[in-house]
Amino acid sequence: MLATLLTYIKDIIEYTQESTTPLFMMTWFGQLAHDSPNTLQFGDSPFAELLEWMIETRLLDNTILIFAGDHGYRYGALRQTINGFYEDKLPNMWIRLPPWIIQNYPEWEDALKHNTRYVNFWYWY
Repeated sequence: MLATLLTYIKDIIEYTQESTTPLFMMTWFGQLAHDSPNTLQFGDSPFAELLEWMIETRLLDNTILIFAGDHGYRYGALRQTINGFYEDKLPNMWIRLPPWIIQNYPEWEDALKHNTRYVNFWYWY
């Protein structure tokens, strides 16, 4: 299922490259780790391949990329542990701005840094 969804995303991105209309796309991969914390690892390679393709085709030159996770494991013994407790309450978000946005709108980067409350800000160039 994951491969099908990632192929669909890639196909939409390729199709819209011929258009001057900006694309907003949001996808949600709820099943990847929904029923087991051990299955999340199976997303590493497919997501890496998609990101490598975006780098190779220079799509990230004109893309604001946001990856987010909402919570940890929903139920079960893992959730009863201290790690499960914190994982449930520590959503994550990675935001990658293209270099031209950082150059032309440095206040965007400043706002992102400020809103992290000085936690490590993750850059990906």
